[in-house]
Amino acid sequence: MRSIGVMHPTDDAVTPPDTVSAILLAAATPQAMDMPAGAKMVIISGIATGNSTVAIANNIPLYVNLFSTAAALPSSGTTSATNTSVGSTGVSFPVLGQRKIQVPGGSTGFSVAAPSSGWALFEWYGK
Repeated sequence: MRSIGVMHPTDDAVTPPDTVSAILLAAATPQAMDMPAGAKMVIISGIATGNSTVAIANNIPLYVNLFSTAAALPSSGTTSATNTSVGSTGVSFPVLGQRKIQVPGGSTGFSVAAPSSGWALFEWYGK
């Protein structure tokens, strides 16, 4: 897998990815995929599937779980993982527009849900 290409993984300028996962989401229907081997960082984007000529201006909120296939839309209350190690169910965290995340070590699968239909794009990088 291609390195993210920056001296510090939280820097903003990155190289183009060589591995991208795209998931076409139906509203409120979680989907899961296997995580690419060697993934250490991911840039996650949610894009609407409407008739927009400027798709990036039409972001959709995503709820992502990088620990398991248990992504879910939020409800009132607080959610926390009882075990923060890989193999736990983790929690679904919001991605509003675009977000760069460090991939949990040893995680092999991920999932995503959205309140409306659209694309969930995952640009994978090594370190």
